[in-house]
Amino acid sequence: MGARMRVWIRRALIVAALQFVVAIPLLRAALPDAAPSRKPTPYDLSLGSFRRRIELGAPDYRKTFVVDIVVHFDGTGTPEAATRTRALLPRLRDAVRVQVDRLDHTDMGTLRGRERLKHEVKRVVEEILATGDVREILFEKFALQ
Repeated sequence: MGARMRVWIRRALIVAALQFVVAIPLLRAALPDAAPSRKPTPYDLSLGSFRRRIELGAPDYRKTFVVDIVVHFDGTGTPEAATRTRALLPRLRDAVRVQVDRLDHTDMGTLRGRERLKHEVKRVVEEILATGDVREILFEKFALQ
């Protein structure tokens, strides 16, 4: 075997090795892979503060009911669901405001009334979003001032 032949073989081997090294990542990208497991990341979304003036018995005895509502999501929905949730925030706030306005003043001070409000808010949020990842409704503030 001549010197020219050895140089040609070395070059051919180097080119083949480079093509193989470049081809592996391309093949891996082209092959269907098992979907990477995405660990759910819970997140909270504040719906804001809701206020309502109420009359307690006499017309001159008025109080303001204030509640700050946060929706806690378990994060099992898609990442697009979080973006969609933020886009629907005005609609969510409006629906929650309706639920707060429906709350009877006799229920505002009772645990049963608070639980009913949480249940109704959760139902409305799940109905609007239809993601199924609403874990719970939290009250950051629940006061009669």
